[in-house]
Amino acid sequence: MFDFFKKKKKQVQTDEELVFVFSEFSEEDFEKDKKKNKKAPEMEYKEEQGIPAKVIKEVEKEVDRILKDTPHSMGFCHIYWNCKKQLLKDRGYDWLSPKDLNPNVIYD
Repeated sequence: MFDFFKKKKKQVQTDEELVFVFSEFSEEDFEKDKKKNKKAPEMEYKEEQGIPAKVIKEVEKEVDRILKDTPHSMGFCHIYWNCKKQLLKDRGYDWLSPKDLNPNVIYD
């Protein structure tokens, strides 16, 4: 087991600076923590640009399925947004990506 897994980082705020303190994190603690955090919490979907949350959830899961083998490197967000936009358009919704909403911002 790697040593860095056995340390627990605590954040301590002093008057002058933020300090990180490492304490021992036993193998048992590591296993308990791993079991406790085994499954990520379900993302809460909300209505977006007048599109119902249920539709957003379905489309994003479909986008994830379609792009599962696409490398998540620079520029991936544009591929993701274009795919999401097209799937929503196919369902009769006009969706604007963050790039469409913020034309002066440069995204990776």
